[in-house]
Amino acid sequence: MIKKIALLFDENKEYKTETIEKAASVLAACGLQVFISSKIKGHIKNNGLNFFDDISEMISSSDASVVFGGDGSIMYFSKLCAKFNKPVLGVNTGKMGFLSTIEKDEIDELKRLANGDYITENHFLLEINHNNENFLALNELSVNRGSFSRMLDFEIYKSGERILSFRADGVIVSTSAGSTAYSFSAGGPIIDNNVNCVAVTPVCPQEISCRPIILSCDDEISIKSCGEAILNADGVGKSAKLNGEMIKIKKADAAVKFIRFSKNHFYKNLEKKILKRW
Repeated sequence: MIKKIALLFDENKEYKTETIEKAASVLAACGLQVFISSKIKGHIKNNGLNFFDDISEMISSSDASVVFGGDGSIMYFSKLCAKFNKPVLGVNTGKMGFLSTIEKDEIDELKRLANGDYITENHFLLEINHNNENFLALNELSVNRGSFSRMLDFEIYKSGERILSFRADGVIVSTSAGSTAYSFSAGGPIIDNNVNCVAVTPVCPQEISCRPIILSCDDEISIKSCGEAILNADGVGKSAKLNGEMIKIKKADAAVKFIRFSKNHFYKNLEKKILKRW
């Protein structure tokens, strides 16, 4: 049962308090304790809110979180909530908002949290290791050529055995949650969120016969390449000089729990936000 709820938002961006303020009022009127960052204290009406200086402490002290923002903010905070095994609900205040559960004009729907009128949808995370540095991805890992115009040669391994090699501008390893993002734009398949698999999608391959492949998320996948490249995990990138070392990818122990108000949420969002744009 949800009794304490954290409100999360990107503190480094300009934000409008109207939506956050309304959400706080709706939740408080339902008898829920509302937690929020102390950085917004001077910009929002203090109607019995509980302010926290530390975001991790706030999340761990709550029963669930509501994130305000676009897909980038939802990805960032959902991975933080996963570390504490706390469910999260996204309110879209950005552009696409495919990962969100409701839009900013649907704030009254948050009343359903107080009486348990919701379901949770589990999404596995990818754990990525490169040069002894570990990071998590909800949507995808991508490896793309850097400043040089030259293509990269890739080798893909499954559980230590090479299964594919190709030359391309890059490669994407996406989860089912990320199948409608960068991978989809690169020609990858749309994957039902209930299917535990990953898609390996070449980006602009040299050979037209090189196509995406689907692998089990229980397999350890490795990528080998040489040359200057950009490594991206959920849109957060770093430059790297690849010298044939393996980029290792496996299913993480932690998982994201999204709060949904419909069992068919994925397909409703798919039709409304992606397919009707094409």
